[in-house]
Amino acid sequence: MLACATASMLQAPIALPKLARPPMVAMLGVALGCSFIPAAFAHAQSWWLSLLGLVLVLVIGASISYAIFRLLARFDRQTAYFSAMPGGITDMVILAGAYSADEQMVAVAQALRILLVVLLLPLLIVHGLGLPLTMQAGATSSEALLTPDFAVAIGCAAIGMGLGRLLRLPGPYLFGPMALSGILHLTGVTSFIVPNIAVVCAQVVIGATIGCRFANTPVKLIFKALFSSVLATVALIAVAYGFAYGVSQLGHVAPVELVLAYAPGGIAEMGLIALALGIEMPMIVAHHLFRILAVIAGATLLLRPLGFRRAAGDGGKLAAATPGNAAKSDD
Repeated sequence: MLACATASMLQAPIALPKLARPPMVAMLGVALGCSFIPAAFAHAQSWWLSLLGLVLVLVIGASISYAIFRLLARFDRQTAYFSAMPGGITDMVILAGAYSADEQMVAVAQALRILLVVLLLPLLIVHGLGLPLTMQAGATSSEALLTPDFAVAIGCAAIGMGLGRLLRLPGPYLFGPMALSGILHLTGVTSFIVPNIAVVCAQVVIGATIGCRFANTPVKLIFKALFSSVLATVALIAVAYGFAYGVSQLGHVAPVELVLAYAPGGIAEMGLIALALGIEMPMIVAHHLFRILAVIAGATLLLRPLGFRRAAGDGGKLAAATPGNAAKSDD
């Protein structure tokens, strides 16, 4: 991630092949689905409390971020608004273009948020909560790629991607394979675990994807958004931490799980961190899916009350940025 981001900022001719990310994200989805066991849903009836906390995290965090982008970075109202929303990079950029905001600045601010969360959150968890980062219990040898279990995992990834697109799931390459793998594990049909070497490959590609988002972006633009993005991201993480500890005292969820559920990072990225911590995924996935859909829906509903006017001829852009079309969201 850092190597590709640095190369991008140095204007190196760097790009990630478009076909590289989908299979890696699909394999990550299969790995996340492996944790869908009955015990992981033992306290599902109490998730409403943590989801309510997430709503407050989003409202407070986005408000603070907006103030930072507006007052410190001197962004115009529309650009500050879409830069502050913690969810759906593609959707926020589409909405920004439809409402006369600076699309490129919004894209940079959103990409910086993801990069900073991925960079800071594991450090905060390890040094702040004292939890070690380990890999899941899968095999580490490359020979594991030749086993029948890995063949089943590849089948889940391939079929899941197809089903995800067919059913128009949000993030089809992630949620399709994860849902299929989760159903197979939840029903006891299989108990395979994706080899760690495959998860490592997914880490490399997803990290490179984050870094390559800055390719062909003027360095001045990145530095213009950098300071305010750092402050906004730290504020979002601080709000997430505060509510995670508060809600954990009221329910049966550990603070670290709520920190990951409330963190303003992408589902794939937070999933990788959860795998490294050995945390069960269903609750975290449910919260991040709710976050993305809530941010897209909430940001759209507030446009008229806030007095934002749609740019002429951009109705198509606005139609593309709806919860039902969240499948293309990079977050």
